[in-house]
Parts: sequence; C-alpha cells; structure tokens
Amino acid sequence: MIKNYANPKADNFYKELLVDYNKIPFAFSYDNKEYKGFGEEFELTNKVITSDNDTQTAELTFLLHNLTIKAKLKHYFTHGVTDFTFFFENN
Repeated sequence: MIKNYANPKADNFYKELLVDYNKIPFAFSYDNKEYKGFGEEFELTNKVITSDNDTQTAELTFLLHNLTIKAKLKHYFTHGVTDFTFFFENN
C-alpha cells in the first residue's frame, strides 16, 4: 500500500516562493549587514525550473554587490516537502 503524503498547503507555499523571493526562508550576514530572504537589494540573474513526475527543482541565481548566491529549491509534491541548498561565490 502506498501512502499519500501530499500537502496542498506546502505545494502552494513552494509556488509562492517562486514569485516572491523575499519569502524564501534564508538569512545571512554580509559586509556587516543582515539579510532575510532575497529582497530588492538582490538582482535575479538566472532562473531555471525543471520538473519530473513527482518533483520540481528551481535553480535561482542572485547577485548582491560582488557576491553571487545560487539557491536550489527542490519540492517533492508527493510529500509536501521542499529542500533548500545555497551556494556562495565571491566575484
């Protein structure tokens, strides 16, 4: 028997993250300033979304001054879960 762990509320939240980057649950400090989410200070330079039957992966690249941040969000529709991975690169 296959259990269904789908969570429409989590799916909707994931979809919101792809249009309002400030809602991405992410915080860090850089150059003595605190950042939460990806607000107006960030320039989105690349967005790639790929899907298969059960998941969707969004790879977002942001630029902040001389810092590039790559955010990888992978959402599992069968379980209502999103994985977040962030990469930093000084330019």
